Amino acid sequence: MSEHEYDLINRQLKLTIVQKNKLKAFMSNTNNKKEYRRLLAILQKAEGRTFEDIANEHGVSTRSVQRWIAAYIQSGIDGVKILSTWCSEIMPF
Repeated sequence: MSEHEYDLINRQLKLTIVQKNKLKAFMSNTNNKKEYRRLLAILQKAEGRTFEDIANEHGVSTRSVQRWIAAYIQSGIDGVKILSTWCSEIMPF
């Protein structure tokens, strides 16, 4: 991660109403728990919660939360989507 990206994710994440609504709409339509958790973490960061607090709530590392936020900043919702794997397409569990 570049220093610029690190500075961006460590500042308060500011989302517009439209961005928040898009996140919430995607959350309500996904069946993937990991995607839901990532999107929720983004909303929580936008509310001013710390990376540590979010990570503790979701049982992940602070670094994971930072990566999710960075991916969202860089690519929007597409950046935090879970890509399906070959195995899960063949044998869904």
